Amino acid sequence: MYFFFEGTLMPMFIIIGRFGSRSRRVYAANMLFFYTFVTSLIMLGAIMYIYVYYHTTNIYKLSNMIFSLYEERVLCACFLTTVIAKLPLYPLHIWLPEAHVEAPTTGSVILASLLLKTGGFVIVRFMIPLFPNALIYFKPFLLVLCLLSTIYASINALRQIDIKKIIALSSIVHMGVCAMGLFIDDVALLVPAIYLMLGHGIVSAGLFFCVGCLYDRVQTRDLGTLSSLFCICQI
Repeated sequence: MYFFFEGTLMPMFIIIGRFGSRSRRVYAANMLFFYTFVTSLIMLGAIMYIYVYYHTTNIYKLSNMIFSLYEERVLCACFLTTVIAKLPLYPLHIWLPEAHVEAPTTGSVILASLLLKTGGFVIVRFMIPLFPNALIYFKPFLLVLCLLSTIYASINALRQIDIKKIIALSSIVHMGVCAMGLFIDDVALLVPAIYLMLGHGIVSAGLFFCVGCLYDRVQTRDLGTLSSLFCICQI
């Protein structure tokens, strides 16, 4: 899982750094690499700990094992560091607006529809079965973090003039809402959160595709300029 989890990073790094549309594409690619890969090394350390002390990384066998309370909390915190950066949530969200703005249209579509969902997959597939007690312990902190992430990204989106950055910040808001449903660990909210992630992957990818088509035609993503263009077209 970890190999393929991080294998998604390299194609996106190349797409942004090599085929990005603006001058800050190298900086955005480095931000993507630093925030997602460096934090995932912490999760790798937790996986290696599990293998050394429990002699298996089989998810079905580990689901039947009982970790000590302290051990479960530490391992859960290691996984959470990676998940918070991948979703992303505040304060490890800084890389996402930069990556979306500098990425070409295809890169933004892949990033919004697939890569952001890997964090939610780790929560559903690994963290909830392996660390249920630790998630209950961290639940107040995680819910506050999700709330801060949604509010901060919403306020930040209100002052943007780049349409692509507005959509990127709205993705942070949507994933924050999804994370709330996942971290509460209730079936009544877990299933809608999964459907919301799927819906976000379709809608957000479609929005980035539309913005890319618009940029190819008018060579700008400035909201004020595009608003004037709309008025001219109406006349």
